[in-house]
Amino acid sequence: MKILFRTASLAVFLLTALCPAVTRQGETSALTQIAPAARILFAPRFIPLGDNNQTPVLLDGSSSTGGNLTFSWESEEGTFVNGTTPAGVHPQVTFPGEAAYKITLHVTNQQGMITTAAGVVPSAMGPPTASFIFSPATIPPMDGNQTVVRFSSEPSVGDGLSFRWEISSATFVNGTSSTSPSPEVTFPGFQDYDVALTVTDRQGRQATTRSVIELDRGEPVASYDYSPAMIPPMDGNRTVVTFVTNSALGSGLSFDWEILGATFVNGTGPTSPNPQVTFPGAQDYPVRLTVTDEQGRQVSARGVIPLDPVPPTARFSFSPPSVPRGDSFQTVVSFDPSASTGIRLNFSWAISSARFENGTSRTSALPQVTFPGRAPYSARLTVTDAAGRQAVGTGVVPVR
Repeated sequence: MKILFRTASLAVFLLTALCPAVTRQGETSALTQIAPAARILFAPRFIPLGDNNQTPVLLDGSSSTGGNLTFSWESEEGTFVNGTTPAGVHPQVTFPGEAAYKITLHVTNQQGMITTAAGVVPSAMGPPTASFIFSPATIPPMDGNQTVVRFSSEPSVGDGLSFRWEISSATFVNGTSSTSPSPEVTFPGFQDYDVALTVTDRQGRQATTRSVIELDRGEPVASYDYSPAMIPPMDGNRTVVTFVTNSALGSGLSFDWEILGATFVNGTGPTSPNPQVTFPGAQDYPVRLTVTDEQGRQVSARGVIPLDPVPPTARFSFSPPSVPRGDSFQTVVSFDPSASTGIRLNFSWAISSARFENGTSRTSALPQVTFPGRAPYSARLTVTDAAGRQAVGTGVVPVR
């Protein structure tokens, strides 16, 4: 408390809002001076951030006490509006909304005693945003709560934030908890784990974000299928070829397709998991798929989208060129269809009286068979290409 006495009249200037009574003895009587009490209220509690003097703040000095008070308001960067002035009991003020603004009220009673009260009108930020990062990015399988995952809420934005973490199957360690801004946790390592962070600002506004801590599924695998199997000659980008990734292994996979001569269609692109493309149809088209997991590990797969050739042909040879008479399934005859032509051929063999050997079958590319050795044996090969077209080749295995 600071008190200033003047000779001509008694005045008391206070830095605090309240002052006790002061008594001064005169020649014939005692005069008791009671200082006023200055009190400030205002509404709303916050100014919108970047308000640019749009929102009037009502200042209220009516709860101040003392006889016949006069008021004097000071408002840092404030503009008095709606016909009000710094001398009013209930002035209205606007602010730029770029900071917190100090307001000061001086009240003076009829005895000339002054009391001052001060407060701050804060600028409210926009609604909070919740965001977090964590490391490491994955959990080793069957980890048994050995690996410590460190979370950080630092990317979140808001005024006076509090935090609430919901992390499935997590054990909080190193003195952290579900309300820590940067908790540390461990996991059993049996599955992927869901994470949710909810932030609450000073005004009670909330925001939530979610993510998943994935089980490390090992090195990524790059594999794909496509359909149809071939491009018609001079297709002119009419036939849509759909690619489908088969990369089941790996965590947080991203994809990068390099497809020579391709035009991506139907809203897909070179980073889509299942892109769709067209081709001019002037040649075969090389394809490369690169798969990257969230740890930066990469693997690639290559292939070729062929131009549709002429229909397939079926041709084969066999060795030895004949079977001994009365062989009784002793001599193994190997068939070879490599002289056949076509794209992605499937094979179907029909060989009379043959017994397939060494794990081969009638659909093997290189079957091996034996015969009784009693008479010549007919052989028939049917090939089917990727477009479903078929061709047939025949031959005879003689008996010597």
